[in-house]
Amino acid sequence: MSKSHYPIQSKISLSNIGYWSLVIGHFLILPLPLFAEDCTEKICDPIKAKSIVEIVGFFIKTIIPLSGAVALLMLIVGAIYWIISAGESEQVQKGKDTVVWALVGAVVILGSYVALSFIFKALTVGVPGYSPDG
Repeated sequence: MSKSHYPIQSKISLSNIGYWSLVIGHFLILPLPLFAEDCTEKICDPIKAKSIVEIVGFFIKTIIPLSGAVALLMLIVGAIYWIISAGESEQVQKGKDTVVWALVGAVVILGSYVALSFIFKALTVGVPGYSPDG
């Protein structure tokens, strides 16, 4: 079999035509205005924050306990590795390393909480209604 005498014809296929039809169709059809109803109700604010300080505080109060839970989970996982190692030095070392790094993570999390509490108390002296402790 010989190649086609028209090189461009070999590059055009039904799948290419379909693909480009979809792409062009999306740009031509999708931007048409949709006739949606006007929103009459106020969207609820789950965070109930009035300033950026409160938003950052909310995320800090959420992330620090979650990361503490992860550190505790990793401490337990490392202890399990260590206990079920059955004397294999490789598994014992893996368990010890996991426990050590989980403890390092817990110390870092505790230190970040203390530092952030200090910083927020210093920065939010005049912010009414905000308490970094809860």
